[in-house]
Amino acid sequence: MFLPLFLMRWAGEAAVKKEKVELKTVSGHVSGVNRGFIAVEYGVDTKKRAAFEMALPIDENATLGYAALLNTLKVGDTVLVEYEQRTAHDEQGKATRVTRAATKVTLLQQAPAIVETPESGESSIK
Repeated sequence: MFLPLFLMRWAGEAAVKKEKVELKTVSGHVSGVNRGFIAVEYGVDTKKRAAFEMALPIDENATLGYAALLNTLKVGDTVLVEYEQRTAHDEQGKATRVTRAATKVTLLQQAPAIVETPESGESSIK
């Protein structure tokens, strides 16, 4: 049977590529959130003065634990995010593409409310 070269190449690539799926978690403070995305700051390197942040799209089938409704989450809330990491490998086993998507968001602690006093104009944390 004769197959055009591009079809043989495509069939070979499809058979060789492998995808590894891992379930992972990250916890930290919300640094950004909207309907289909969450960003979590999960650590700080004090020597380099840098924060570690992970931005994840939220899977359309994601579950939201402990009243972690996306419209109620706000910057500063502490959350635990479970996510699925998919890594595609080429025929030599080298990772060629990594994608991540949040599958569950659980609210661990709400951010403290900041109250401004009208007389002094100063802010305080409650």
